[in-house]
Amino acid sequence: MELLLIRHAIAERASSRGEAADARRPLTAEGRRRMARGARGLMALVAELDAVVPSPLVRAVETARIVAEAFELSPEEGLPALAPGHPPQELLEWLRASRHGGTVALVGHEPHLSGLAALLVAGDPEPLFTFRKGGACLLELDGAPRPGGGRLRWLATARLLRLLGARKAR
Repeated sequence: MELLLIRHAIAERASSRGEAADARRPLTAEGRRRMARGARGLMALVAELDAVVPSPLVRAVETARIVAEAFELSPEEGLPALAPGHPPQELLEWLRASRHGGTVALVGHEPHLSGLAALLVAGDPEPLFTFRKGGACLLELDGAPRPGGGRLRWLATARLLRLLGARKAR
């Protein structure tokens, strides 16, 4: 199995405080535009996706729609284990129980995604790197997902993905 980890694109600022207000923040017009170009860049690096699974927060769901559309898929329902504040071990449990094969894209938030990547690659959830908005990495997992059982294939900034997307559009 391969895991494509994608941080959500640029979102609006919260109009009020609290978790509920944060969860409802949509992408900005610029965030949608940049992510569409970044999704084309992802297509230059990933031949196909079998599933796109977002966090339940609006900005991740909207980012997942953009990525899924580029790969001619429909995103799955928001996965609570991808929401901020959930430990990466919850995602490991979901991955182990998942029937997905091939390449699965998980769209989420920081520091959650970088903690998951560190757990899968190094066996410890202390982040080795951080994702900027719209950035991504591809992990290769051998067998059942487990701490330290993955390999980092590549890490790409949002800017690099947009540059690749601009080349692909030519």
